Amino acid sequence: MVALGKGLIIGAEQMQVLEAVLAKLRRVSGSRFAALITTSGQPITVSPSDAESDTLSLAALAASSFAATRQLATLLSERQFSLLFHEGQEANLHVVQVNEHVLLLLTFGHDTQVGRVR
Repeated sequence: MVALGKGLIIGAEQMQVLEAVLAKLRRVSGSRFAALITTSGQPITVSPSDAESDTLSLAALAASSFAATRQLATLLSERQFSLLFHEGQEANLHVVQVNEHVLLLLTFGHDTQVGRVR
């Protein structure tokens, strides 16, 4: 059993299911990398599991960026912005809130359509 932040406890069986679903999502969406992280920036699981990216930094920065986006929504009298998208020359980053404790990160190249990832 893994405890990740307040109110987020994941059992071994649940973790196996999360890992399988995340791997399938990565394959089906054409994403290069997928991760579930807490809104506080802690990685829960990643796919592929041997990813060479700096997962801790990516998780912390994505969670921080999402928190900033949440504050921007408040300033604009929006209830929330539910996703964050960054487009680069080589890679794109899509961040979406799964629930109040979890964010989903997907990275993908320009060979993958944004609509497919969404």
